Amino acid sequence: VPLHPVGEVGKDTLQQRFNALMATPDGGAQSLLGEMNGMARELAKAGETHALVRVWDKMGGKAAADSNTWDAVNILHGRGKGNIPRGSLAVGSAPGGKRELEPQRRLHKICKGAVTTRRSDAANEHLDAACAFLEKRKAEKLFSKRDLEKRDLTKMLQRGLGVGK
Repeated sequence: VPLHPVGEVGKDTLQQRFNALMATPDGGAQSLLGEMNGMARELAKAGETHALVRVWDKMGGKAAADSNTWDAVNILHGRGKGNIPRGSLAVGSAPGGKRELEPQRRLHKICKGAVTTRRSDAANEHLDAACAFLEKRKAEKLFSKRDLEKRDLTKMLQRGLGVGK
């Protein structure tokens, strides 16, 4: 069930629509994913970082965000450190009275987590080959003490597997 009748989107303020969305029970939140993604995009565009983080948590985070929502979040994050606004919407205290990170910091963690996950997933395709390469070098006793330093091991794996950074 939409939070506002079709055609009346512009009649409610962003604050009113945010409040209505946050008032939905958590169990009913999954049925409103499309609306939550739309709200998240609108909040990101408006620079309402604190409200965006709350909607993000309510909708279930990265698994529920569509590609357009990710694009909007990344544009907001791309403003850079010190240029990401907190926002002016009244958001209230954290659910359950828990401590929470500053919204700008939380947005950074969300975006950094996505980048780290993509990088890790991309590296996994080389994992079997890397293990085999290292086992072969170990069997042939081709390791020096210097090879065991992280930066040198990385360079050796890149050369041995023919992959870039």
